Amino acid sequence: MRKRAGWIAALAALLVPGALVLGLRASTGLALAPLRERACASLQVVDRHGSVLRELPAACGPRGTGAWLPLSQVPVLLREALVVSEDRRFEQHPGVDLRALLRASFQNLRAGHVVSGASTLTMQLMRMLHHPHAPRSLRNKLVEAWLALAAERGAAKATLLEAYLNHAYYGHGAYGVAQAARVYFGKSPQALSASEASLLAVLPRAPGAYDPVLHLSAALRRRQVVLAQLVAAGRLGAARARQLQTEAIHLQPAAAPRVFEAPHFVDWVVENLPAAQLRAGGVLVTTLELPLQQRLERAVVEQLQRLRDRGITQAGVVVLDTQSSEVLAMVGSADYARSQLNLAVRRRHPGSLLKPFVYALAIEVGQRPGALSYDVGDVPSEFRSRDWVGHEGGALPMSEALAGSYNLAAVHTLEAVGVGALRDRLRALGVAELPDAPEHYGLQLALGSARVRLLDVTAGFGFMVRGGLVRPARAVRELRHGSGPAYLPEDAGERRAFSAPVSWLVMEMLSNPDNRHRRFGLGLPVEGNDPLGAGARVVAKTGTASGMSDMTTVLATRELLVGAWAGRFDGAAAYGTSGMWSAATFARLALDLALAGRTPSLPQLPEGVNVETLCSVSGLRAQPACPHTRQSFVLSANAPTPSCTWHRAHDPELHPPAELHDWRQRARAQGTHLNLASR
Repeated sequence: MRKRAGWIAALAALLVPGALVLGLRASTGLALAPLRERACASLQVVDRHGSVLRELPAACGPRGTGAWLPLSQVPVLLREALVVSEDRRFEQHPGVDLRALLRASFQNLRAGHVVSGASTLTMQLMRMLHHPHAPRSLRNKLVEAWLALAAERGAAKATLLEAYLNHAYYGHGAYGVAQAARVYFGKSPQALSASEASLLAVLPRAPGAYDPVLHLSAALRRRQVVLAQLVAAGRLGAARARQLQTEAIHLQPAAAPRVFEAPHFVDWVVENLPAAQLRAGGVLVTTLELPLQQRLERAVVEQLQRLRDRGITQAGVVVLDTQSSEVLAMVGSADYARSQLNLAVRRRHPGSLLKPFVYALAIEVGQRPGALSYDVGDVPSEFRSRDWVGHEGGALPMSEALAGSYNLAAVHTLEAVGVGALRDRLRALGVAELPDAPEHYGLQLALGSARVRLLDVTAGFGFMVRGGLVRPARAVRELRHGSGPAYLPEDAGERRAFSAPVSWLVMEMLSNPDNRHRRFGLGLPVEGNDPLGAGARVVAKTGTASGMSDMTTVLATRELLVGAWAGRFDGAAAYGTSGMWSAATFARLALDLALAGRTPSLPQLPEGVNVETLCSVSGLRAQPACPHTRQSFVLSANAPTPSCTWHRAHDPELHPPAELHDWRQRARAQGTHLNLASR
């Protein structure tokens, strides 16, 4: 990839002459029209109650309020420092600096990756004006070059420099040098000292890295480089440069960091806002519950410290309102300052989180939750050679196979219902994109081989507690202009995942603590402070990706849907833990915080579900001779479960017939535990 980036940069150098020809022939109207445009309003992002999360300018022209500052009122030192820092041949080139571009191309080739972009000051201005949020690519670089050439044909250098100084972003919401002077120093640009003016000149290059409030030493080091360049260019005396470096910088208190709440959430919301609405500004009302968000952020950091010794270095959590699928809280990672990666919307391996959909499909085509599943190695060689490591759970009820997350049983189930059926259902529900053919995913799809977004899977779990309906997650309520709503996001609506009876049966399988205790034991994190799991039930499913770097959990109640990820960004394995003992701790914390003392609830038994008494040994309908029985739910539409033939009245303790005593042999005799191998 690094070599490829270098070649792309070199290719840019070869193609720019073509852009030069196009630009010289182009009309200058497009490039020059917005130079002095001041029509863009700031965008204020608030939570559901109106608490400010962040204020940011819209994506066009100069932002915010304030008068346009003529070039004559900008301190000379600031202007010259900016030019020497950003584009020292600004006065000589026609908008594209071919010499700098060739030099940058050779540097990129030598380094094997992009280390220099060679954008001129005019090209940067065109990017600000016409496509500020476009990704950095060869195509967009050529567009910037084309517009820069056109702009320089129709405007003087002084006009372009003035426009740059009024459009450039200086950090902390300040667009334009006039706003920057007020934000950082509480004065007009004309009142800036030479030391202050030279410091402002370095900010447009990297407002975050050279933020004088947070990174003053880095900003001063960069200023020292720029002052040295001015000395070398003969625009500043060496003695004066040394004097400026020793003068103290006094930032005003107002330059302290502004409101910056729920950073991952706000980034995601703004990124997905339609361009036209982003440009218009206003008040963006989101679905977030700020007090919950703040409590959850602190809880995630504290819990992460407790899990450090298990190799867990990062975590992310999302909380949705079950009925509306509105995002109430989103913690993308534990430390936004160190990583802007948002785990809630990043595609990662989900481990076993997709298994509920596999078993729902199986119930839909006639399987019974109480029937025996066979967690055995009798699976296709294609799967066994890659994933099966020889651990077998044996014969167990289907409800335990799901709640206990037995992998081989899930593979048998998916083999029976078909990978294509699972892929199509997940795509239709918006749970996963899965753009490739079913053969690409294979039976490993039951174990999380495809990458999905935690947010989408969490919303997808809503089918179990919403009568079979799924509603995609939503984060924006409205964008207000003035006193009334100006933009209402399109409601994706509800989607039918499964029937209400099928959905309730899967919910019962995953909410009954007895179904998971044989595999995981007692005192599980998903059950909160109830060591026996005898309290209020919640739907719980954990997942652990094969590489042990992605661990997940989703909890569901009628009130809330909670998804959590825990693991490592670097892909290294976090041994000694699993989704149940890592991600589940974050999910349960989030659920308890969001419930705020309320008791969680689950849907009542719907019409279309009956209760059967089954033999605990065979999973068939119990007879008087069966020594142990259990209650199980089944679809009313299904034919009655066949009667148990494993036990005889004269010998109630008799085990299954000898030829079926080995559950491996029984599994092979059935083809698969669904007995649907011919379908």
